[in-house]
Amino acid sequence: MKTYKSIMAVLCLALLTTAGCQSELLIDDQQHRQAVADTIDFVGGFIDKPVNTKSTALLAEHLNTMGVWGWQITPEGDELKLFDNQIVSYSNATGDWTYSPKKLWSDDSQYRFYAYAPHSDSTAGSTVSIDPVTGRFKIDDITLGGSNIMYNTPLRAASGNFNGVTDIDWMIDRTGLAGVKSSFGRKVTFNMQHILVKFNVKVRINNILEADPSIVSVTLDSLTIGTFIGHGSFEQKLNHTPDPGNADDNAVQEWTIDPSKPRYSINSARNVGIDATGFYVIESLLIPQEVDPGNTVKISYTTTSHDAHTEKYTGIFNLNSVFDRFVGGNNYTLVITISPDIITFDAGSGSWETAFTNGVF
Repeated sequence: MKTYKSIMAVLCLALLTTAGCQSELLIDDQQHRQAVADTIDFVGGFIDKPVNTKSTALLAEHLNTMGVWGWQITPEGDELKLFDNQIVSYSNATGDWTYSPKKLWSDDSQYRFYAYAPHSDSTAGSTVSIDPVTGRFKIDDITLGGSNIMYNTPLRAASGNFNGVTDIDWMIDRTGLAGVKSSFGRKVTFNMQHILVKFNVKVRINNILEADPSIVSVTLDSLTIGTFIGHGSFEQKLNHTPDPGNADDNAVQEWTIDPSKPRYSINSARNVGIDATGFYVIESLLIPQEVDPGNTVKISYTTTSHDAHTEKYTGIFNLNSVFDRFVGGNNYTLVITISPDIITFDAGSGSWETAFTNGVF
């Protein structure tokens, strides 16, 4: 009987101990879920979505880091800096933007957040700062060298994605997020805008040349455009992407360029068979600048006839005959059409994601 009572006592003690562990585990899990819900998390968000396009491009498709500044305003009116150029990184494996150490939301506080991309740690020589009052950015010493994403693989349509080249597609959230209340369980989402210029060149032949029975092929041998100023600094003065057609925007100078630094030319894809549909052979980034008279376009191409006879041609013209300046955050396209007797040009500009169709944006 004593043995039976001892066994029962041990069993009861084991059950109590197990129940106690289960209760503790449940409490810990609840605390963990609450901590996750309280964490301030970020999403890179969209590019230009509500500004001037219907683009649904995501920042993660273009860049994998961003820098974040953030302040907390307490119920007493005190302003605390929570994020000071915090690096936030994107993981392709998880699809999340993460940073460390984590910060938590606080009840009854308000917040304001500002972001740019990519983070300055991933760039060489450039520094980024922010005006703590206005939330506007300053990026010093941006340098471009003429990277061309179409150099090895010319395409029928422009890509718009520069994540595989040396030149960096800088972006900022021009308005930031002010007056944000504690958003438990929700992520802070930014809307980025490009601050550089996207410059595209497409080459095609006209329908007459394509229908000429004596011509077997037309080959683009080379195309060189330049020289461009490749060094400058940006200081945000607008809360929207500049509109080239707006006189007030045109009066605002957000860029300071350095013409004393080495300039560069942009080289197209080479030895490309050209038809009437045409190929984009240059898609590059530019620092916003005036187009001076010395900035030329030089194109060389070869026609081959049925008897294997070849004729080589070269044409040179001034770029400022079609563009007088390039404005940040905008997209410029030059279409060069090779004809039997002359080379003609169509040119247009528009928002970053706007496509070029029939010479008109």
